[in-house]
Order: sequence, then C-alpha cells, then structure tokens
Amino acid sequence: MDSNLNGTLDTYSYLDLEVNAEEQIHCFGLLSPTHALKVQPDRAIEIQQQLLHLQQTGGLLCGHNIRRFDRRYLIRQWSELNDLLLLDTLELSVLAFPLEPSHKLQKDYKLSDYASNDPLEDARATRFLLERILQTLLEKPESLRQAYVWLLTCGNEPGDRAYQQLFQNLDWQATVPPDYTDLPQTATTGMDQGYLMQLWQPAPSGAARFSFDHRFTLAALLAWNHERHAAQTSQAPSIWLNHLPDSQTVLDALLPVTPEGLTYQPYFKEFDIKCFRPPQEEAVQAIISGKNPLILMPTGGGKSLCYQLPALMYYRQQWGLTVCISPRASLDGRSGCRFRIRRIELFYLHQ
Repeated sequence: MDSNLNGTLDTYSYLDLEVNAEEQIHCFGLLSPTHALKVQPDRAIEIQQQLLHLQQTGGLLCGHNIRRFDRRYLIRQWSELNDLLLLDTLELSVLAFPLEPSHKLQKDYKLSDYASNDPLEDARATRFLLERILQTLLEKPESLRQAYVWLLTCGNEPGDRAYQQLFQNLDWQATVPPDYTDLPQTATTGMDQGYLMQLWQPAPSGAARFSFDHRFTLAALLAWNHERHAAQTSQAPSIWLNHLPDSQTVLDALLPVTPEGLTYQPYFKEFDIKCFRPPQEEAVQAIISGKNPLILMPTGGGKSLCYQLPALMYYRQQWGLTVCISPRASLDGRSGCRFRIRRIELFYLHQ
C-alpha cells in the first residue's frame, strides 16, 4: 500500500460502538486524525463533539456494519448527526472478499471469542481492514473495479455521496457507466443479460434507476460470480446480502429459477421420469412463483417431486436452501439418496 493511500486513510475517522442488552450504548471507540478515544456514556459528549465537527467539515466516518447497525444507535442518541457520511467496511468486504464465509471484523487482540470487545481496538481494526480492502480491490480487473465504483456512486443517496468522496480521493472515479462489454466474462456468465443491461443504463433524467442497496447487491453478485468462476468453486453468495431489502429481487432477476427457454426435460432425466403426473407441474410452478399451494395426492402419486424439483432448481440457479418438514423418516432417506448422487449437501434433524 503506497504512502499516499495510507495518508488518505489517516484523514478519515473510525468508530465502533458497544451496545448492551437494553440496546443502550455503553462504550464508544473513536479513532480520528487527532484523537484516540475510548469513553463511557458519562463522557459521550466528547464523541458527539468530534462527530459534529466531522459532519460539518464533510469528513468520512468509517465503521464495520456502521450503516445498518451503529448508525441507528447514534441517531437515536444524537439526531443532529443524521447527515454523517458513512463508509462501511462490511459492505466493502463483500465486494473485496466475496467467497469468504464470514465478514466479521478480525479482532486479533482478543484471546478468545468470550473475551470482552474493545471498541477503540475495533476502530483500529476497521482502519486496517479498509486498507486491506482497497489494496485487494486495486488488484481486481480494472473494468470490474470501475463497475463497482459506478454502481456505488451513480445516485444521490447518502451511501453514494460517501463513496463518491472515497473514490475521488483514490482517483477511481466513474462518471459514466463502464462499457458493459469490457466486463470480465467470469463476472456475467450465467446471468440474465437483459436485466443487466437494464440496470446498466441510467434513467433519462440522469438519476440512478435503482436504490443504493439494489445497486450494491448487483455489485456484490458480480464480484461473487467473477470470483467463483475464477476459483472454479460452487461457493454460494454471501449470506449477509439477505439483510438487504432488494437482495432476493435482484437475485431472482439476475439468476431466474425459470430462465427464458427453460425445459424440464433435463430434470426429468435426473429424476428418471418421462413427464409430470397431474397435478405435479401445476404444483411446481406455483411453488416457483412464490405461492403456497396445498397439494393432495394419493400415496405413490408423486408428492415428493412437487418439492424436490423446485428445491433442485433453486439450488442450481441460486444456491437456495430448502427446508423440508416430513413426518416420515423413511421418506427423508429415499429423497436424500437422489440428492447425494447430485453432490447436494443434506442435513437431517430427527425428533
């Protein structure tokens, strides 16, 4: 990491909060260019003054999961801090390290998971993580990095404004969408090209077509798709994306369970059948459409296929998880054999 970038990161402030079971802040940790503070609530005014100054001067406040966790506690305590510009290293970790199973902040100072958190040390760990993230993003294909920059800055929401400042400081600006055809094929393989093109074009007014969370989810899925193809792994997308309100909408559009031109014939071969029995197709289509059908069929009529086929389709297209509740353990066993042959992981809980 060059000294210029280190110097830029040292101009930012880094915050971590410890919140108790009553959802009250019981300790603050703040690392700024001029202060390193670890204070209890009785000295919270010191944190407030630092953050008010940061907001008034247009500085950036960085934290791990700060946008969706710490911020709500800050605003609850000091509503005047509503306009703080926030960088979230949890968001950026999903872009830089999309195949990592967890994006928890690494706390090397803790001797065990049961040791107490130190919010000032966590603020320092956030500073180190941001450096590592930016170094990793710098090593990505330039067209892909420019796509991330554009997707995270092409609107006018608070998240856009924070990342505009970050990327401007790094000279990673993208005022127009990068050429879609320049993206690595590994990033777009298997995705619905029509939906990608729709997302890629700005609205006629010049404003972003979609919300910040929507665009961030797209950037995260592009990062995941690129890395999983490059690494030739079947790793699923980060489960953290499920916290974003638009994640399933974007996933359904990018990786539809029933893409255009779908035929069930390959699935029939896998299940060693020639066609649907009534009313299997109607039931399968209802489940895939997000409905909750009640299916009554006689013993041996093919009820299992009604949930096994959608489960397999969701797994193949979206790495989806299916939970099946059955009163018959023997039924679980027969179904499990079929999925194990297809190298699909199964877990049983018996009562």
